[in-house]
Amino acid sequence: MHYNIAVDLGASSGRVMLMSYEDNCLSMEEVHRFSNSPYQSEGHYYWKLDYLIDEIKKGLVSIGKRDIKISSIGFDTWGVDYGVLNKKGEILTDPFSYRDESTLEVMTEVHQVISKLEMFEKTGIQPAYFNTLYRLFKSYKDRDMSIINANHILFLPSLLGYVFSGEIKNEFTIASTSQLVDVEKKIYNNEVLEKLGLDKKAFPDLIEPGRILGGLDRDIARACGLNNDIKLVAVPGHDTACAVAARPGTEKSAFIILGTWTIVGSELKRPIKSEKAFKLGFTNEAGVFDTTRFLKNITGLWVLNRVKEAYEVNHPALSFDQITDLALKHREETFLVDIQDKRFNNPLDMYGEVDQYLKEVYDLERVAFGTMVQAIFKGMVAVIVDTVEELEDLGIEIDTLNILGGGSRNQYLSNLISEKSGKKVTMGPVEASVMGNSLMQVYALGLLDDLSAIRKVKEV
Repeated sequence: MHYNIAVDLGASSGRVMLMSYEDNCLSMEEVHRFSNSPYQSEGHYYWKLDYLIDEIKKGLVSIGKRDIKISSIGFDTWGVDYGVLNKKGEILTDPFSYRDESTLEVMTEVHQVISKLEMFEKTGIQPAYFNTLYRLFKSYKDRDMSIINANHILFLPSLLGYVFSGEIKNEFTIASTSQLVDVEKKIYNNEVLEKLGLDKKAFPDLIEPGRILGGLDRDIARACGLNNDIKLVAVPGHDTACAVAARPGTEKSAFIILGTWTIVGSELKRPIKSEKAFKLGFTNEAGVFDTTRFLKNITGLWVLNRVKEAYEVNHPALSFDQITDLALKHREETFLVDIQDKRFNNPLDMYGEVDQYLKEVYDLERVAFGTMVQAIFKGMVAVIVDTVEELEDLGIEIDTLNILGGGSRNQYLSNLISEKSGKKVTMGPVEASVMGNSLMQVYALGLLDDLSAIRKVKEV
């Protein structure tokens, strides 16, 4: 039995998972879960780095109390956010959160130097205010001393790797989300860095996922009760890259990751950086084994979750299964909520906003909660199917859709997607991110040969 630790951080919670691999089977146990949210200071949003480190250590201590030998550890997080080190190797400040919108004010200035289309052609990444590039540009412009004194800029999973091992490298899949990297050439785009006045010397070497970086710091291992020869593996640092690595994909399949936001995309051998792809809103992020994750972020369960929260203020709390049962009672209705409409971005009263929308569009006098839920479900599916059709319009052949993550538990939603798209739909794995994290560690240790072998491993 081979044990490894998958540390999986999301923007609202984090987990330390104990994973075990034997005879082509993978099992998992959540040993520690903790909440995560940015804090506000002087008008900006930051992540509580010391808190995250302490919570990860709590998970390691829990594992250290067991009489098992750990082979390796890997970290994955959300994209774009980073930390900075000075010449002494000290972390200068808490990382900015991607939710900090102060970068909106510099986007116009950036694109006076490099147009949005040119930026897409050079990096493969769709311009968005939360991308690392704009945050760095604003920090240099504001003469932020933490960035002026930066000796190394490390993306969040690589920053955690540094904290727990001392190794200074940026993993490629997480770096690809920054809009600073040429996804095709697998290097920092020096032309972009130079034109925008960003210090290219501050960016450490890029490392491919699935490589052994070094070892868990022995003092940390000892303090947590762990063995002192645990390898640190550069797993796909981006949680989406981990999830896609674990999917049961075929050559003509697309993936759908259902969450607060939904990601629809396909694995390609090369990025697509055409003007058409740019106008459709697609982006190219690095995957494992020389693949590109060509994808689009669209609204997911955001509207439904907010409506559910508002409903539960005056009604008993409902599980997701109960919400689905309500929708099923109204499945013959043809009402649909355009969940991409800007009015649903962040209204004060999402329930009231959806209620008013349905009354306006369909001339309804009264909207039952079940009608509302069903219309949101159908709106989600419509956007997903439209995005799949856009992929096909760009020349990507698709016969199967893989639904990953927690949303893959919902059989009704999967059936709707299959019905409206005319495609075969497969469901799961539910815990795709931690599976991808763990299996890339198993690969790095030489126990799996390639991506095909990874995708044949069974979850037990």
